[in-house]
Amino acid sequence: MSNSTNNPIFKSDEKSSSDYLYYIALLRALAILGVIFAHLNGFINLAFGTKDVIFNLNWPIIAGKHGVTLFFLISAYTLCRSFYKRSAESKAISRYFIRRFFRIAPAYYFILIVVFLVFGTAIDGYYEKGAEFLTLNSLWLHFTFLNSLWPAHTNNFLGVEWSTSTEFMFYFILPFLFINLVKLKKPFHILFGATLIYMGCLLSYFLTYYRASDIFSTYSEAHPQLFAIWSSFLITSHLHTFLLGIIAWILLDIIKLPNKLKTAIQKAALPIITVLIFVYVCAGYLESYYYSYRTVRFSSLIFWSVFSFSILILSSSANLKKNKFFSHIGDLSFSLYLVHMPVFYYMTKYFSFSTITPYLFLNITFYVVSGLLTTYSLSFLLFEYIEKPGVKFGHALARK
Repeated sequence: MSNSTNNPIFKSDEKSSSDYLYYIALLRALAILGVIFAHLNGFINLAFGTKDVIFNLNWPIIAGKHGVTLFFLISAYTLCRSFYKRSAESKAISRYFIRRFFRIAPAYYFILIVVFLVFGTAIDGYYEKGAEFLTLNSLWLHFTFLNSLWPAHTNNFLGVEWSTSTEFMFYFILPFLFINLVKLKKPFHILFGATLIYMGCLLSYFLTYYRASDIFSTYSEAHPQLFAIWSSFLITSHLHTFLLGIIAWILLDIIKLPNKLKTAIQKAALPIITVLIFVYVCAGYLESYYYSYRTVRFSSLIFWSVFSFSILILSSSANLKKNKFFSHIGDLSFSLYLVHMPVFYYMTKYFSFSTITPYLFLNITFYVVSGLLTTYSLSFLLFEYIEKPGVKFGHALARK
């Protein structure tokens, strides 16, 4: 890998590579807020037996769940920047894996153990009949990041951990993709190679949705809903999103957007953002009313991947003003992601918010405020005392 850096095309700017990218923090904040409010909206409907209770805007809120797609794309983009910057150091791949492991494992393991010891029951809708209680076998699958390969164990602890498993699997794939792409040496050759791989990822994506039920017909017939949900969580359904993140890195850091194009994007940023908001709302509406795993799911995730790609390219060139709130939420995004679903789930399961007052709106407001405050407080503690020290330890261990 170190030989590739002798080519002047691949000389990275050490200063720019290490600078804090505000637009990445902003996008992470928007992604996690979208996911949180999408799940919160569902739990409100469950807790109060109502539908479309948040100002009758159920469908654009639900579209926030695709913030996970934006997370995947950002992850691939930032990992390429980091891996490229450190590619010339000795034992680069070993150090890469150490940093990656300690980036997510401490906080992830901690939450898994807490849920296992304190609650011990699986999240409804994510387990087979008779498998309500969490087991050591399921905990082990989560610890090895293989839980997404088994339908009954995909999300039974936290309701969202499929993405952590998928992310970790991508960590193993990235060095192979990265090294082989960089061997092409010329930027446009790299882009062409990435495009070919992208087409292969789309094929794997297609096969997951349209052929998986045929391959696993016995299981899918016995557990149709669980299987349909599980098939959308496999890494083969999201490789194309990671590849788009790599392509974004090639365009922004290797080939680089022309200055004229960057200037044009900066000038047109507000109108473009307005158009993207309109597209987001329309897509949320269409997906909410016409969604199905067989007819819409394939085109849906492709659309949201391209949509996220467009947002990343736009935000990288736009002159964005820093905002402390979004920077802070962006930093907490992983801890927020791990914590929010268990908080909403167990609040709904063990407390009756619908009877606090005679007024539905006040009850919902109390539920939302208490849920968000609890989520933020626990996430902040998780970030400060588990996640951040774990990241620092991983970097220190990699240096040694």
